[in-house]
Amino acid sequence: MGLGFGFTGYESREELNRNHEPFARFEPVHVGAGVMMGLGEGSHSVAPKFGPLTMARDGGSLEARRVLAWTPHPSFAVTGSICTGAGWLAPDTVAQGIAKPPSGRPATFALEHLSGSLNVVIDDTTSKDGFVLRCADPLRTACKPFHGKISMPDGHALL
Repeated sequence: MGLGFGFTGYESREELNRNHEPFARFEPVHVGAGVMMGLGEGSHSVAPKFGPLTMARDGGSLEARRVLAWTPHPSFAVTGSICTGAGWLAPDTVAQGIAKPPSGRPATFALEHLSGSLNVVIDDTTSKDGFVLRCADPLRTACKPFHGKISMPDGHALL
């Protein structure tokens, strides 16, 4: 994915920050995609996000960089890893052209990124309407985005 914009997918954050040419080439795509997605003219917005994908180097499923429109992020969001993993499992995607997903479900998606890796267990199916993401369960995260409860430190209460 990143090759058309001048990324290899293996750049460090410092390398990405020094090379502004790919970001300049990406900006019209970023703005146009935002308009097409109903997000408005997004030249000053971090959405939609993009990231170069490439083959993993350390045993993962894919390697990616999370890139805001003008700068690389030092890590990768849990929600972004879920989206990237779903794109890896969905038929006929760019991600499947880079690394073939396993045939069994649920599948563990291991995303390598600048500060380590994120693992997500993903269960999907294909219906008459197409790809259906049934469940995505991040493994190892400091946040609790999907457990359905409010987390508060001991001694605190909601009023």
